[in-house]
Amino acid sequence: MGKPVEVPNIPGMLYDSDADMLLWANGKPVVAQKTRSGKRRKVRYVDANGMERTSTVDALKRAALTGKPEPMTFHAESTRDIRETRRRKYELQKASDAKLRDRLMSDSSDERHGTMRGYQLGCRCGACKSAQRLNYRKKQIMKTIRDAGRNPYTGGEL
Repeated sequence: MGKPVEVPNIPGMLYDSDADMLLWANGKPVVAQKTRSGKRRKVRYVDANGMERTSTVDALKRAALTGKPEPMTFHAESTRDIRETRRRKYELQKASDAKLRDRLMSDSSDERHGTMRGYQLGCRCGACKSAQRLNYRKKQIMKTIRDAGRNPYTGGEL
């Protein structure tokens, strides 16, 4: 291994040109994940400003060799802000569901009775239980078809 070069604007990430690999400061290799399209491999990291970002392996290597930080194109929110936003959304959803549950339980003619949503909200009337059983059976049939190597929606091969 040669002398690794620091990747600009990313504390703790190094590039070893002799081995052609990205390393963390502790010497462990950086693990890249495939994107949905599977064409490029990307790395998740936290930059010098504390923002969570992703970038391709090639772009990080280029930045290390040229000494210029790569242009930032990924949406940038700090990790703490992301967690707080998700927590707030979860709390709002719980409050909304509690209101819907109260409304559902107080009104036996509510349109959500006999649906999966009614069961998810906590209603255990006969109609909602039937909807849950039907949904469970449907999922089991689809799983069986998928395990047999067929597409459960089209019937074609997977």
